[in-house]
Amino acid sequence: IGFCLNRRLFMFALLVLFSTLISGATKTIVVSVNGTVPSLHAASRLAQPGDKIQLRGSVFPKQVLTTRGAPNQWITVEPYPGFLPVIDGGWLPLHSGGVLAINEAIYTVVRGLTIRNSGRDGISTWGAEHIMITNNTVHDVVKRGIGGNGRNITFLGNVVYNAVLENNKTKHPNGGWATCMGTEHLPNKQLSTGIKIIANHVYNCWGEGIDTSLSDGTEVAYNNVHDTWSVNIYLDNTRNI
Repeated sequence: IGFCLNRRLFMFALLVLFSTLISGATKTIVVSVNGTVPSLHAASRLAQPGDKIQLRGSVFPKQVLTTRGAPNQWITVEPYPGFLPVIDGGWLPLHSGGVLAINEAIYTVVRGLTIRNSGRDGISTWGAEHIMITNNTVHDVVKRGIGGNGRNITFLGNVVYNAVLENNKTKHPNGGWATCMGTEHLPNKQLSTGIKIIANHVYNCWGEGIDTSLSDGTEVAYNNVHDTWSVNIYLDNTRNI
């Protein structure tokens, strides 16, 4: 009971903190598959610091997010009120990244989405900075559920299950499988920095639950990790954890 209470209080405190960073939205951009803004990539080109991007609809295909917010004017990506949007990869193979690929975005919050049926990763970050990924659900993905590289990225209160299915279907006796949630080095091969993995629920995954690989200064706290292949939390080529 004490663990659950502390975890909830910690999440609440962080959400209050980040609510101050995304106050003062200037406009809302609505993404709809058949609308004038059909994708997050299109919305990224329109969004200005402080804007909201809302997904209106049930199921969306693979999405790429390249938003550019600013300090104290974060861009927020979230469901349109009354909708529960799902980004579905349809099990199509991906050469890199996730069904939701956050590429070189800055000062952006992604919250309240469901990601599923990926031929590779669920949510991925690449070269991103000052990102908050919170209260999303990722399931049924071939490789990593949530993770990637960047600076000052927070993974808070997400749920990941049925990930790293590649290791369920085809065993890797000598290693080499993906991780359920974790980090990697930056595109320039330097370590990712300032990563926070907090209050997530990771389970029923066929890789390490949380992996802090190739990162510096990562914080891992208040997570609930169980029923994973190999180990629940794995520190690999990392420092200052």
